[in-house]
Amino acid sequence: MMTSPLASSLRQHANALTPALQFAPGCDFFRWKADVRRTYADLLRLAARPHNVTARVEAIEQFDVYTREKLWICTEPGLEVPAYLLLPRDRPHPLPAIVAPHGHGRGKAEVVGETSGPCRMDYGVHFARHGFITLCPDL
Repeated sequence: MMTSPLASSLRQHANALTPALQFAPGCDFFRWKADVRRTYADLLRLAARPHNVTARVEAIEQFDVYTREKLWICTEPGLEVPAYLLLPRDRPHPLPAIVAPHGHGRGKAEVVGETSGPCRMDYGVHFARHGFITLCPDL
């Protein structure tokens, strides 16, 4: 089997790396575990200063059995993420909630049925019609 020069180069570089948090025989497990958790929290910015997440509503539209709100969610100072919130109507509360992220393609617009592609991808609408509060953010 022939391997491309790019694949060979990437494999060579990967084989030369030693993971910084590699667990090795004889390693103190509890110290290693603490280091992994600290690094993971740092990468996810969990150790960052607390920030109250806020949202502002830009538009509200009524559909057959749900309401769609266009939101701007302030996830950290200076950063707003656009999203749609689909709220089922005429359902007893409390309601279950779900986050419906988009895949490759047209972003949240496809998930809420605003646009369509070769496949029907409006699963956010499907969740809302079945009683789920559905958050459809742009990633």
